[in-house]
Amino acid sequence: MSWAFQPEVLAEDGPREVTLVESNQELVERARQKLPHADVRLIKEGEPWPFEHQFDLVILAFVLHHVPLPDRAALLAEAKRLGRVILVLEDVPDEAFTPAACRLAWHVTEEHFRPFGQDPDDYISGVLSKKRWTTCFGDAGLEVLDETLVASSLRYPVPHVLYILKAKE
Repeated sequence: MSWAFQPEVLAEDGPREVTLVESNQELVERARQKLPHADVRLIKEGEPWPFEHQFDLVILAFVLHHVPLPDRAALLAEAKRLGRVILVLEDVPDEAFTPAACRLAWHVTEEHFRPFGQDPDDYISGVLSKKRWTTCFGDAGLEVLDETLVASSLRYPVPHVLYILKAKE
């Protein structure tokens, strides 16, 4: 979220309030150091977020595939309760352009769980296809307003999709 406080972004978009929630104490401390203007809160996993008001935007960037499947619905319900608009950015290794790139994307995706102390065998099933993400959001009462594929690159060989969501009416 550091981009939100860059001078050129602030000049174009104006001031903003940023609130971050995180369940990992170490990541909370890092975020507070890196983003001194943000309100960074430590929360307990699986518990409601400590807010009564709605936010203009809730961003779940590369979060959902790290959440165990049984807890994912609760997280999406909190995002829906608190966000007028919800942005979700998720890896979609199946969207790689060639079979070889797809194999590489899955390998990189599998290995990226380890630095978080997560066993890839326990979490890889949480990485979904575009179709399954759309179903997941629909089951959570969310409507997909837009989806944009972000192609893989040499630096980051796993394609991902940016979803713009809102609560179904």
